[in-house]
Amino acid sequence: MGKAKEIAELGDKITVSGGTVTVADISTSTFSGTSIHSMQDVDLTGIAHNMFLKYNLSNTQFEVVAGNTSSIDEGSNLYYTDARVASYLSNNDFDTATNIVASITDSAPGTLDTLNELAAALGDDANFSTTVTNSIATKLPLAGGTLTGTASITGDGADLIVNSVDHELVLLGNRGASGVNLDKGYLRMKSESTNTVVLDTAGDSYLNGGDVGIGTASPGAKLHMYTGSLAANTGVTDILRLELNRSDHGATPSGPAILFKDQDSNNSTNEARIKMMTVNDTDFGDNDEAASNLIFETTNGGSASDKMIVTGRGDIGIGTVNPTAKLDVEGNIRLQSVNRDYVTNTLTTTTETAVATLSSTTYRSAKFMIQVTRGSEYQVTEALMIHDGTDAFVTVYGTMFTGSAALATFDADISGGSMRLLATSATTASTVYKISLTAMDT
Repeated sequence: MGKAKEIAELGDKITVSGGTVTVADISTSTFSGTSIHSMQDVDLTGIAHNMFLKYNLSNTQFEVVAGNTSSIDEGSNLYYTDARVASYLSNNDFDTATNIVASITDSAPGTLDTLNELAAALGDDANFSTTVTNSIATKLPLAGGTLTGTASITGDGADLIVNSVDHELVLLGNRGASGVNLDKGYLRMKSESTNTVVLDTAGDSYLNGGDVGIGTASPGAKLHMYTGSLAANTGVTDILRLELNRSDHGATPSGPAILFKDQDSNNSTNEARIKMMTVNDTDFGDNDEAASNLIFETTNGGSASDKMIVTGRGDIGIGTVNPTAKLDVEGNIRLQSVNRDYVTNTLTTTTETAVATLSSTTYRSAKFMIQVTRGSEYQVTEALMIHDGTDAFVTVYGTMFTGSAALATFDADISGGSMRLLATSATTASTVYKISLTAMDT
């Protein structure tokens, strides 16, 4: 017999000596309902580690059997096996801890697959739902609402844009996507796809829509400025102000101006200006940089020039910007039905020649004061002229001369719708006629 390796002890009733197991007298005990009075020796040949002693009721013998579940007779309560536990858990909707955790996390990222990580992500806020609800209640819904505080959009390139289904309508933001333009404001408003209002803090701004009213909601022109509800005797009310500021005035006339321009496909130079000019020089008849001179400039044939001035001291110049009297006119003057004119002609012939011409349709009569010069000789004469539509009549009187004889004689006629003053020089030497006339209409 081999040596026994291991065997369970039953109190002091079973002893092992050598290769024999002896069971003491246990006649007064029962085992599985069977009285055990005596037992034969048990053969322990081939016993090994983890084998155990089994009592067989069928032959009332003890046997050495394998130490696994195949050697156990099961009753109604089954012994534990991994397979049986797995089957039980599966049939009763239980699972392993690994599968349960995987099902709960559902492939969540590694930083959010534990309850602790989820709690941290929620700010360890036990009232997270209430906190979020209260926070959402302070936000503006996508459907719109009323802001009671300041709306702030922060970030380079951040714009506020209002769109219709088809077009951009309003953009408020910065004027560019990079560099210094990110820090410069820009507003544009569109009609369909066309810019109509642009306010550029670092470029051109313009209004390209309808009329603009300042002080009125019903403008009647491109720019309509209105001030109403004035009391009596308010004096001057400035509606438009044009202002420059400079360090000093010099010898060049300078100042603000309003430009008027009207052009077509044939002419792009038609323009006029009203200028307020100041100069520290004698350009305008004085040397006073505190004087404000109002000048009217027009163009003729594409060439612009000053035509009239009202000086700071109150003189008016027409045809000159340096008037020396309250009214200083360089050129002819016509006052309503009275025409005062000044003409100059030079003749080198003894043939009778027209030296002054007036419309016989417009004027009925005229008075002439005539100065004639030939070298160092002079003559002065006055003449009265009238016509009846067919013939012209003239009376010459008050003739005086410095030489030995008159330098010229005078007559009148009607020719081609004009009444004419005719002069006949005494010689072919150059003779200059200066004529001041006053004409009265028909």
